[in-house]
Formats: sequence, structure tokens, C-alpha cells
Amino acid sequence: MADRLRTAGVTVSTILGHALVVSDMYRLGERFLDTEQSRRLSRYQDAEQYGNRSDILIQHIARMSPEQQARNQVSLSEALRVIKALHDGNVNLVPGTDSNTEYAIAGMALHEEMELLIAAGLSPYEVLRTATVNSARLLESLDHQGTIEVGKDANLILVAENPLDGIVTLRTPTGVMVNGRFLGAKELEAMRLARGL
Repeated sequence: MADRLRTAGVTVSTILGHALVVSDMYRLGERFLDTEQSRRLSRYQDAEQYGNRSDILIQHIARMSPEQQARNQVSLSEALRVIKALHDGNVNLVPGTDSNTEYAIAGMALHEEMELLIAAGLSPYEVLRTATVNSARLLESLDHQGTIEVGKDANLILVAENPLDGIVTLRTPTGVMVNGRFLGAKELEAMRLARGL
């Protein structure tokens, strides 16, 4: 399969984070409502757009059969295996997040997706490449973004530790350069507090 996708020039968006949430819901049942993941979903999603998060989760959980629970547990581990096989087959992967669905929090979902790519067996370097170079290639914008080069857009994050040693450091940037404007630690903290993060 990987050979055919690579030869056809297909890019695969991973969307593992959504599979994780659904898998956790099936595995934990009503206990999922007591997890940090559920609390984050309830806190950060747009109530007008998605309704009451707890109500939605309870409805999903109530409809779960033991067969569905088992199938979804297999689905996540199978998805991780398939993503690794596609990566090993040199298929262009980009981290898909399903942001702005009822199970993904824009911004946070990308971090979760990258951490799941690590769980699938990609190295931190390979994960960073999927989020930068591969994504820019997909958007046909590699000429001005996706890598750090003279003349390219300066959209960067500054972190305290080397992300090649642990990608989780990307969750807490000490600075962000976006559209040529630098946001320092104080501005980022104020933004996080304003969003309740």
C-alpha cells in the first residue's frame, strides 16, 4: 500500500488524536468524564457550536457496546501500526488534528498528534519534519515556509529544551515569532491565562 501511495504522490493526514479520544471513551466508559482530557474538552470547546460537552460524551458512552469498545481499542493500535508502515514506506505524512471537531482542541490537538506520532515509532526529528516541511510541501508553500532559511517567513517557536530530546517541550514555548512579530514569555503567558490554559 505504501508503494502505491508514494508513487501516486498521495499525502496522508494522520488524525491519530481523534482515534485516541474515541478509544479512551470506549475503554473508560463513564470514567472518561473524570479524565483531564474530558475536562479540557469541556473547558475549551465552543459551547454554542458543540453544546454541552459532558452531555455529548455521556450520549456517546451510553451507546457503547462491549464489541465497540474492543474494536476501538484495536483501531488505535492498528492506526499507529499503519502510520509507522506508511512512514517507513516514505509516504508523505502530515499531522492531522481534526481541530474544531467536538473531540479536538485547536492548538492542543497538534501537540497530541505529534506525541502520538512518537508513539507510532517516528523519531522527534521525523515528527517535526511532518509538521513543518511535509505540511509546507502539501500546501505548495515550501518556497517561503517549512524550513529555516534566509528569505523565508519567520514563523518560529523558541523553546527551553531541544525538541529532538523530547517533543513535549513544544507545549511550553518561551517565545513565538509569527508573521514577523515576536511574542515573549510574558505575552504568551497572558494569552494562555486569557484562554484558561
